[in-house]
Amino acid sequence: MSIFRVLAKAAGGDKEAQTAMANYALRLVDDPDTDKVMALMEGSIFARLALVNGGDDERTLLVTILSSLGTALQDKEEFELADSIFAEVVAHLDILADSPGSEADQFFPLICSNTRPEILKEAQIFKQFWREEHV
Repeated sequence: MSIFRVLAKAAGGDKEAQTAMANYALRLVDDPDTDKVMALMEGSIFARLALVNGGDDERTLLVTILSSLGTALQDKEEFELADSIFAEVVAHLDILADSPGSEADQFFPLICSNTRPEILKEAQIFKQFWREEHV
């Protein structure tokens, strides 16, 4: 199936297509001619859409993309935006840690102990948003 058909399905709310587009963006990062930040930003949009239609697997994909995006932003010295992205990562990891059978609860306390308080505070806002408003 062409990328354009997958994109059309993703735009129509198809979770599998949204996940495919998020994974496609993640793969683009390996191409030296790709703007990593742009590819990961686009991938994060599709991953968020897939999460609204999905569950823990889609949340894990979003965490992967956002973690890479935060690092790419730090590399470009966009520290404030990177901090906000990392706050969303922490929020999603916190939600995953609450999921039955998740392994996130094993490393989440370590992540929190190595995260600045202002990022943890912003993470709580993201967590509330995702818990109460969406997923």
